[in-house]
Amino acid sequence: MKVLYGWRARPRLATFAVGTLVADAFLVVPISFDRTVGHEVSFTLAGFEAGSGTVTEIAKEMGGVLGAEKLEVRLAASADAGVSGAAPEHRLVARIAERSGKKAEAAASAYAAALATRGIAADFAVAPVRERVRSNVYLAAANSIINLRTAGRSAEEIASDLRSQLESAGVTGAEIDVTSDEDCAKVCVRVPGENCESLPEIQCEIGDAPDGRAVKIKMCRTPGMTDADVIADIERQLAEQGLSGTVTLDGTGCPKIELDE
Repeated sequence: MKVLYGWRARPRLATFAVGTLVADAFLVVPISFDRTVGHEVSFTLAGFEAGSGTVTEIAKEMGGVLGAEKLEVRLAASADAGVSGAAPEHRLVARIAERSGKKAEAAASAYAAALATRGIAADFAVAPVRERVRSNVYLAAANSIINLRTAGRSAEEIASDLRSQLESAGVTGAEIDVTSDEDCAKVCVRVPGENCESLPEIQCEIGDAPDGRAVKIKMCRTPGMTDADVIADIERQLAEQGLSGTVTLDGTGCPKIELDE
């Protein structure tokens, strides 16, 4: 995985430790995986006659609000189908391009609430639309950039934000580990795949000092790279920016960098 590290450190410290992002491309054989390409959002309306103009209007409005790529109106027997004069249920089904399940559900919930204010009760459901991919390259999110802000945020907030952005980029199954304290945040991301170049670029800024030091490190750890190779590559990039420091790897393979003042 190709990642971009960026952070700001408090300049008043003689030395400081910063956490970094690391991703191991740990699958070296062709793999099959499910890629989320969108979501199906459905609303169930009861109490309207078949062919109701109101249902048609709601369907068009729903499609516009959700940005539907495809929209269908289906009829189904209601729970009161055996009752004389009972109207059928209408199921409005929209296919949307949003790849984040949380965002798709939030949009559906907001529209259901808007209908409720007009006296229209609607149950909704959200389901991912996936496609099966077989490749030795994790194709899910080429050319996308993830911006990760860590200043003033808890480890849980950082992890939640990162996971949400990865899912929005179509990347599922990522292992995310975040530790954070007053001076340091460490974020480790591991995503299945063999080709680092096809994954999102992650830009991370740690700290909030306006005159702090900015450092950028790119690392793509591929099968066959030793810990010494990783450390040497990071040290080379630091030297190219006129910086020096101590680089170590923890037990999980995540680098820790202590920059000299």
